[in-house]
Amino acid sequence: MRILSAISILLIATGISSGQNKSKTSGFIDLNYYPVLTDVDQDTFLTVNALVNLPARLQYFSFTNIAGNDSRNPFSSNNQYYSEQNLRWQIEDDSPLDLTVQ
Repeated sequence: MRILSAISILLIATGISSGQNKSKTSGFIDLNYYPVLTDVDQDTFLTVNALVNLPARLQYFSFTNIAGNDSRNPFSSNNQYYSEQNLRWQIEDDSPLDLTVQ
């Protein structure tokens, strides 16, 4: 758990420092770990969100959800994964419209 927290803090600090210069790529990675608190058949135990702001008004977003069936061993081989990958392009700098591919 400490390793995940350290990685999150490092990535957030990197994203903040790169966000100061608008010509550089910026973004974040968000790790959410959910410890098993009750006896359930299935529960989500890890969610990973990632966002990258790219040049030319492009943006990439990824969402990954990992659910486990075994509450005693959440990193077992019988996990279920759900993932979304999105690429967004803003048509103009001041436009509220964008094109998104999922």
